[in-house]
Amino acid sequence: MEFSRLTSSLQHVSNLIEYIENENQVLQENLNELNYYDVNNRTLLKSFQQQQQMETDSLQEMNQSLKEQILHYENEREEINQCFQQIQTDKHQMFTQGLLYKAEITNLNALNQRLKEKLSDYETELQQSNQYCQQLQDQSISDKDKIEELVINIKRLEAKLYLPASQPYQIPEKNKNIETNRLEEFIDKCQSYLMVNLNSEQINDDNIEVVIKAALIKKQCQSLILWNNRLTCYSISRLSSALSMNKSLTKLSISKNHLSDSAIKDLSESLSFNNCTLKQLVLSSNEITDQGLIYLSDMLKTNEHLIVLGLQDNKITDKAIQYLSQIIQFKNQVIEEISLYSNKSITDGSVDDIFDMIRHNQSLKTFWIWDCQLSEQGKDKLQQSIQDKNNFDLQV
Repeated sequence: MEFSRLTSSLQHVSNLIEYIENENQVLQENLNELNYYDVNNRTLLKSFQQQQQMETDSLQEMNQSLKEQILHYENEREEINQCFQQIQTDKHQMFTQGLLYKAEITNLNALNQRLKEKLSDYETELQQSNQYCQQLQDQSISDKDKIEELVINIKRLEAKLYLPASQPYQIPEKNKNIETNRLEEFIDKCQSYLMVNLNSEQINDDNIEVVIKAALIKKQCQSLILWNNRLTCYSISRLSSALSMNKSLTKLSISKNHLSDSAIKDLSESLSFNNCTLKQLVLSSNEITDQGLIYLSDMLKTNEHLIVLGLQDNKITDKAIQYLSQIIQFKNQVIEEISLYSNKSITDGSVDDIFDMIRHNQSLKTFWIWDCQLSEQGKDKLQQSIQDKNNFDLQV
């Protein structure tokens, strides 16, 4: 029985041991699984810690960037506040200035009103002055006619006073009246008002007034030819003064009258004021010197109508050509034709000046200078001046 009990106990112990072993095996498996989970958990924890560290670093960097941006924005806000304060100050100043300007404008308006009233008074006075000036002008014209008549008489008396003993007997006054009537009839019989040709009609100081009144004023001719007469400085002076009374005259030819430079001066001064319509002026064969050409050149500075100037067969030299060249290049843009041929004193010394004149003036289209003292080399150089110009008439 004891043995059976012991055997039974042993069996029970064996079963218990087997159970314990089974439990131990299960626990070992569980332990292995826990170890596996522990390794995984450690790996995940490490990965999580690394990721958390990266996120922390990123957040720190972002935080630093945000702090810098906030600092920048704060600086900008401070600057904006300062600008705003400046704008407020400027606004206040502008408002103050606006008040001052408004007061000043009010004063200016009042001043303007007073000036308008004064202007109205001045206009009234000016109108009265113009009326008075017109009366003076009418009186001046009347006095001028009387003065001119006296001057003519003085000239005649001077001519008689200095008349040489060998001078032939003067034409009686009766014959002068006959000559004056003949000249008036001759001018009146001109078929066209376009041209009055008084070539070789012995025009002089005594009958120049007839030419002025009959041809320039009454007939309002467009062309007046006075070639080969006996005009003097006085005749040219009277003729020059009367040019403004003719609004149709475009051509005046006074060639072969042996005019002096003083006569050319009077004519040039009259043409300097642009008070006539003259476009062509021919003064050939009048013994004009350099001084006469200088007078004419000065006239070309301001005259805007004259396009043709004829000075052939005179006594012009290189010195005056240089002056003319400067005027044509820089002071005149209307002249189209210049004639200087048969001036025997023009030499190669004028070639460069003429070359520059042709090259730099855009209006000049005709230049005649043959029968002068120009060498073949000088003529060739002048021909080079028109290489780039179309339809330029250069005669050397």
